[in-house]
Amino acid sequence: MIIKAYAKINLDLKILGKRPDGYHELRSTMQALPDLYDVLEIVESGETEITCSDKSLACGESNLCAKALALIGKKAKIHIEKHIPIAAGLAGGSADGAAVIYAFEGASDLAYEHAAKLGSDVCFSLMAISKQGKAAAIATGRGEKLEAIDPIKNKIIVKTPAISVPTPAVYKEFDNNPISTDGGNDLQAPALRLFPEIQITLDELSRTPDESGNLPIKVQQSGSGPSCFAIYKEDAK
Repeated sequence: MIIKAYAKINLDLKILGKRPDGYHELRSTMQALPDLYDVLEIVESGETEITCSDKSLACGESNLCAKALALIGKKAKIHIEKHIPIAAGLAGGSADGAAVIYAFEGASDLAYEHAAKLGSDVCFSLMAISKQGKAAAIATGRGEKLEAIDPIKNKIIVKTPAISVPTPAVYKEFDNNPISTDGGNDLQAPALRLFPEIQITLDELSRTPDESGNLPIKVQQSGSGPSCFAIYKEDAK
């Protein structure tokens, strides 16, 4: 089976508080990127073997595809043709794990239960796969509770700086100085305090016109970063 696993961005992200289980309660508008996806070839087998076109990706037990197989009680040979940047804040790992669940369970209620156990972004990644990348949702809880909405039709450009940003470190920095934003990304300020070079990418996107010469109407970091995006007016071609 061949499955496309789509990247996603957080159009906004608000941290509502810390939960007893250690996660953060949040509200975020998530949107899939239909033109950015990994391609997974999944064949049920008597033993599990995971390979990837990007040799820097760990393909052992820590890989979310392996964890997904263990969670649903299956074994398979999986090859990942990697196009989503690794550790970029675009849910590439979550998307790949969701693809494995989708291969065996579709978009069933059980599939979403397993997705929620696998990771906070996996439920939305499963939704994106089931809608061929044309998906958006309001995510609450730790990100696993979804209310589907219509995706925005604006042109979006995504740029990922060549740095690694540990998500737990960004959340910890937010906890040390919990300043909320209005309609933006609560994790952008703490990420910039830890990794000020992200601002270079934000500035570059701010100066990047679309094909019609229009500058973006919004430039923001996605989630905990480091990926950033620019949104252009809807009638831009």
